Order: sequence, then structure tokens, then C-alpha cells
Amino acid sequence: MAKKNWVSFEEVKKNANVEQVLLALGIDNLQISGADFRGKSPFRSESDNKTAFSIDRNTGIWNDFPADGEKKKGNILELVMHYKNIEIREAALWLQELQNGSKSVPGANSKKDDTKPIKDAEEKPAVNPILENLEPKPLKLKRDIPFLVDPVESGGKNFSAATLEEFDVGYFGGNGMMKGRVCYPIHNRDGRIVAYCGRSLKKETPEEGKYKFPPKFRKSLELYNLHRAISDPETREVVLKHGLILVEGFNDVLKLWENGIKNVVALMGRELSQEQEEILLDRGVNPSRKLTLFLDADDPGIKAQRQLAERLCRDFYVRLIHYPADQIGRTEPEHFSATELKKLFK
Repeated sequence: MAKKNWVSFEEVKKNANVEQVLLALGIDNLQISGADFRGKSPFRSESDNKTAFSIDRNTGIWNDFPADGEKKKGNILELVMHYKNIEIREAALWLQELQNGSKSVPGANSKKDDTKPIKDAEEKPAVNPILENLEPKPLKLKRDIPFLVDPVESGGKNFSAATLEEFDVGYFGGNGMMKGRVCYPIHNRDGRIVAYCGRSLKKETPEEGKYKFPPKFRKSLELYNLHRAISDPETREVVLKHGLILVEGFNDVLKLWENGIKNVVALMGRELSQEQEEILLDRGVNPSRKLTLFLDADDPGIKAQRQLAERLCRDFYVRLIHYPADQIGRTEPEHFSATELKKLFK
């Protein structure tokens, strides 16, 4: 009996087929992303982050990034242990029986059909439809409003007319879902407009949110300003040497661009989707695999920047921009002057 129950932890880890283990556990909602499988966390049913969990397809080393709390990580044996909530030795025996082809693997079919394959992210490429039949300036926008140009009312943005013209940003006073909002056109990587985002000017956040996107638009598929960063020859040279700068919002991009820092793209939020990460991994977009993170310095931004750095450091050379300790109240890239920005990026 003792011989039958003997198990080598190292051997079961070494012999584990990662995809087989995931399917036997019922974890079949992951997608192929480079050398990893990625998807929602299998440990938290309420997780809505589509890239919170990653596991190396060859080694079985995994990382889990909860929205709150510290990152968790481990090997394939520890994945079984944590997921099934069993002791480490019991998890090793489970792996051993799975590898031996046993039909009595406890819990192998307890959640989902173990014949369902792991999803390939490239099977059904998702794209935002292009807005057809648009003139070069499809919305009549007013640019000289205090929110954008007044040094005080804009909170330090005070964008130049040239910048607002380049990005085609302004206030829309016409009819429609963007009425009464500052509009930012969003382009795909080919430079075609796929949506507008409208920013409310109300002091209190309206019911529909401070930022409004079209209902069917998937911002997770785009990086704001990517088309400029990869198509402009001078900016392209900077990207080749220094990589891309990742910020949260539209105005952060405009501020950096206006001050000569043009290799910048925005998440349009604090979360990096799997699709956005795939874009950044594309050698045609970011050959150097260098990323500079410059998110906001409020509590959510600080937490997001830390988690992104931990997540991305395996595939990218990651640099963090830290705000000066004595700059209390200035928590966004748009709050800094050209001289200050250049010092931060030295």
C-alpha cells in the first residue's frame, strides 16, 4: 500500500501537461497569449479582469493578480492544491493519476467538459467597425473652451490650438449622445476612426458616467494614439529606441505630445486588456519591448501601476515614472510643465 501511494513532487511537476491539467480542473476559459494561457482568475468567481491570471504553457508557472491584495504565484502542483483546496501531497497524487491515464481522477469532470479545448485568441479576431462615410472633421467641435485652454479652468492642461487641431478634440454642442461633452476621436492602428468618447463637463459625475463611449464600442481593443506613435517617422525612431509610454487618459496623451513626448499611448482607463497587451507585444508596434508606465498618482493609479509592472515584467523591459514626493495635489501627467516632464523622463 505504501508503494502504491508514493509520489515524487518533482516528477509530477516535470511531467505535467499544462493544458491537460487545466482542462481536467475545468479551467477552460483561458486564451493563448504568446507563451502563456491568460484569462479571468480561476480563484475568484467575481473577477471581471480578463487577464488577471496567466500560466506558462510549458513550465506551469502561474501568476494571479487580484484587484485588491497581493499577487499570488506558484507552480502547477500548487495550482492544483489551491484550486481544489487540498493538501500538497493529495494534489501530487491527483497529478500522478492524471498522468497515468486513470479514469478515477477525483474531480476531473466536476466543473466542465474536459474535452473542450483551450481557446486560441487568434481564432476569431475581434475588431471595432470603422465609422464609415466620415468627412475629415465629422463633428463640428468648439476648441476654445475653458476646460481645454484656460490655464486655471483646465487644471493645467491649457492645450494649444495646434494640439487640439491635431487630435481633433473639442466641445460638441450638437444633438446626439455626445451632446454637451468634450469629444475625443479614437482611431484604430491603421488611423481609421472607430469611435468617439465624450467627456462630461459637469462638476458632479452624471448617471451615464464622466466618460461616455458608444454602446457597442470595445475600448479593450484599442490604444489611444497608437496610430500616430507607429506611423509618424520621427516618433517611430523614438519608439524603436525607447519603446512606448503608457498613460491612463486622453488628456495625458495630449499633454505629453504637446511637450514633445510623442511615443505615448493611453489605456483609456487603468486596466490593460489581453488584446491591448497583444498589441504591445507585437514586434511591428514595439520592437524593443520597452514600456514606461506613467499612470496617475492617486491611490487607484498607484495600485494599478504596481500591478501592471508585476504582470508585464516577464515580457517587457518595464520602467516606472515616479511623481516627485513634494508635488502634493499634482497626480496626473497633465499637471506638469514641459521642463518638469523632461526631468521625470531622464
